[in-house]
Amino acid sequence: SSSSDDAPPAEHPLWTALEQAARAFFALSHEQKQSIAASRRTSYRGYQRLGAEITNGRPDWHECVDLMRDFPSTCACSPKRRRACHCGDQAQSETASVPLCSSARSSA
Repeated sequence: SSSSDDAPPAEHPLWTALEQAARAFFALSHEQKQSIAASRRTSYRGYQRLGAEITNGRPDWHECVDLMRDFPSTCACSPKRRRACHCGDQAQSETASVPLCSSARSSA
């Protein structure tokens, strides 16, 4: 017997729910989507309109929403920078110890 954990992503119940939510979001008007635009203030989380993301100097022709999960941080970054800090990239769980980020290491 196969569990949902073994299902290909497109058949997994969580994937199905996420895809339905994404389709509903992208069906909204430009103004509605733009109300949660990614910006420096949001640590670049949020909606990016078609062509807003640039890769190798060229627009990427997709629209997207960037979402991330924050982890508790023992990072030495300033509180203002901590939200955008990538120190937690190496964390395995919320309780994992988090190394100093590269910007804090140089001043530690």
